Amino acid sequence: MSHQILPIVERFLRESDIPPSVFGREAVKDPRLVSDLRAGREVGSKLRQRVADYIDAWRAQKTAGTTALIGDRRTIAGRLRAEAVQSSAKASSVPRADQGQRP
Repeated sequence: MSHQILPIVERFLRESDIPPSVFGREAVKDPRLVSDLRAGREVGSKLRQRVADYIDAWRAQKTAGTTALIGDRRTIAGRLRAEAVQSSAKASSVPRADQGQRP
């Protein structure tokens, strides 16, 4: 049974960039969920449903633009730094009105 949910979880982890332990903790209060699934853990229908509900809710929040960054502090800080660099690079490539020709 876990073979049915593991590919879904793996795909979601790549999509969301959420660390496996954080995903397990957030979805079902079990930080070892993903590592156990990878090791062959069998899960019941209730747990599969909780995982599916979490993934659906996360995707709905992402579509609505209300998804919060989830992960450990280092991962979040790295993402925020990368976004700041990208934003400043975009801002510096846009010509400003005061950089025009002088009369």
